[in-house]
Amino acid sequence: MTEQAVDGVAVPYWETQDGILDRFSMLAEDVQLSTFNGAVKVYGTALGVTDFVISGDLKTTSCEWCINHVGVVYHRGRFMPDLPRHPGCPHFYDILRIGELPNAAP
Repeated sequence: MTEQAVDGVAVPYWETQDGILDRFSMLAEDVQLSTFNGAVKVYGTALGVTDFVISGDLKTTSCEWCINHVGVVYHRGRFMPDLPRHPGCPHFYDILRIGELPNAAP
């Protein structure tokens, strides 16, 4: 169903063609980043990565979760949150260390 713009009445941006295309673009970026982060966790673990760190730029508009988690180190085999955490979240897993855990028994 299409709506005609009426003089003096604003059409919500997200219902316009440009708004819909912007939403598709944001969804595609989130899916791409989610796939990347999943691959880093799976392949990194298979190749001996022991520590991962959440990386990405913080901005004045960053949410509280991102502010508190950028730079946090996660060890292989322990819970790692799924990234991105929210639409438009620019954070990703980076490899911090490859090899044995520091407290691993010989």
